[in-house]
Amino acid sequence: MGGIVRRPIAVGLPCVLGVLLLLGAGCGRSKSVTVENSADTALEAQDELGEAISSLGAVDLFTTESKLDQLQEAQEKFQKAIQLRSRIVPVDYGDLKGLLPDRAGGMRRVSAKGRKEKLTSVFGDNYSLSEATGEYNTLDDESSYDDESHDKSVTIVISDSPVTVLQTLLNWKRESRESEGDEGYERKTDYKGHKALESFENEGEEGLIEVLVAGRFSISVNTFGLPASALTESLDKIDFDTLLSLEEQGISE
Repeated sequence: MGGIVRRPIAVGLPCVLGVLLLLGAGCGRSKSVTVENSADTALEAQDELGEAISSLGAVDLFTTESKLDQLQEAQEKFQKAIQLRSRIVPVDYGDLKGLLPDRAGGMRRVSAKGRKEKLTSVFGDNYSLSEATGEYNTLDDESSYDDESHDKSVTIVISDSPVTVLQTLLNWKRESRESEGDEGYERKTDYKGHKALESFENEGEEGLIEVLVAGRFSISVNTFGLPASALTESLDKIDFDTLLSLEEQGISE
């Protein structure tokens, strides 16, 4: 395994969307689609898109009306999920900073910062990302502090961006993420019922876990110089109940 690097949660969508963009379908928001089930809707649409594309021949791509209708319906289903999420206003990053624990992995928090960024989806919809980052690299017990503690660290990132969380789900669905050996492991898992992806490299003791919450929040924990158990132990320090209480914020009718 190569070195583990924290992956940005904003990732590319399947290449089949390139064909669909040529169709230029427009659609409005469906109020019956909630934030969380819009993720399921998009995942279903992705499967339908793949089936529709594979059923088309190269010659009749733009001549078979029934198949184009199938493509159009799948695209609209997918685009509605994206547009719904683009309209959600992320919670203030100050609220996310408040969820960063004082300690993680046996370390005290040495910094906490937040940011907000405007992005654009593949369909051209503008959306925002709100994020808080905590850095931990000092031992709790100062009496046991030594030079080796400089090689140990934890980074926790809590973000709110429904569009990028959806893109992450799609990426996890289409890519194989299961491996284990002497060098370490990478696997899909769950944390308290939330979808997660966890990886660990034995050499250097470098780990990463990313957890997706309520279809809009992402929590990542990156550890260095610590055992794999530090990943979930750090997650245990985060108040998930308070995070879930923010689930309905920023959703307009």
